Amino acid sequence: MIEKIILNNVATYTNKVELTALKKINFFYGSNGSGKTTISRLIANPDNYPSCEVNWTSNNKLNTLVYNEDFVQEYFYTKDILAGIYTIGEGAKEIEEDINRKNEEINKLNEKKENLQESIKTKNNEKEIIDNNFKDACWHKGYIKYQNDFPHIYTGYRNSKENFKKKILEEHNKSNTSQVLNLEELKRKYAVIYGKDVQKIDLLNKINEDNLNKLKTLEANQTILQTTIVGKQDVDIAKMIEKLHNHDWVKQGKEYYDKNYDANSDVYICPFCQQETSNEFRKQLEEYFDETFTNQMKDLEKYIKKYKEVTEDIKNYFQELSSKQNNFLDEKKIS
Repeated sequence: MIEKIILNNVATYTNKVELTALKKINFFYGSNGSGKTTISRLIANPDNYPSCEVNWTSNNKLNTLVYNEDFVQEYFYTKDILAGIYTIGEGAKEIEEDINRKNEEINKLNEKKENLQESIKTKNNEKEIIDNNFKDACWHKGYIKYQNDFPHIYTGYRNSKENFKKKILEEHNKSNTSQVLNLEELKRKYAVIYGKDVQKIDLLNKINEDNLNKLKTLEANQTILQTTIVGKQDVDIAKMIEKLHNHDWVKQGKEYYDKNYDANSDVYICPFCQQETSNEFRKQLEEYFDETFTNQMKDLEKYIKKYKEVTEDIKNYFQELSSKQNNFLDEKKIS
């Protein structure tokens, strides 16, 4: 506890004053200005008064709590809106002011929200008016005006403006507006579909996609068509064949030549002039049409065969399609 307090050269204590014989509980009383607050300030912050002293028992200084006017000014904040109501705590004034600012912001945001809600309400009303006008326009210009011209197509939509409007929008979204037909064309097509003499026609068969895929594959693999197929060039007979440009004629003649063998004389006879040929001539002919030439010709023949098969199937499909009695197909043909 505090044993002694020395006051000197501070406030009303111009001369040195010592307070001794202090106990655990002490009372200081006097008139205003007699120095009571000065004593409390010294106890609260002794370092602020270098000419004064506060002596503790065994120099064991304890934490002090001083409740004076300074404490009230520092820790208490009086609200303006409610006299006599206090908020306690350090920085309470700043907190209260921040709360007030936030409340003002909330009020402004609520006001803005109310304005936006009012705008939404106004826009919804405008939207409802536009929707009703559009609904009436669809009903009068799309149904009332043409109900006698196209009675069958209105089935399911005669008793609901809303459903009719939705159907109009649905058809508009999935249609190509660049191909809108005029009224007379629509009536003509309507008569074809809903006429009393309408007959059911057979469905058209789809083209076989396998044939189309085979055709694409053949077109993608045209290596053999880009290959120049000629015989071996380093054979003497090649110069004559190249000069005459008669590879195919010679190749075809070779097939007859290979069959025109005279077993008695052991020679091959030319199928055109019926003259005997030498072994050297036959050897050159065989070398000219070597294995490479033969394989290339086989590849070409296979390609041609496959191409004919695929194109023949496609051709037959279109011929069958053309033979069907179908007015709509004929109309497409003409157009």
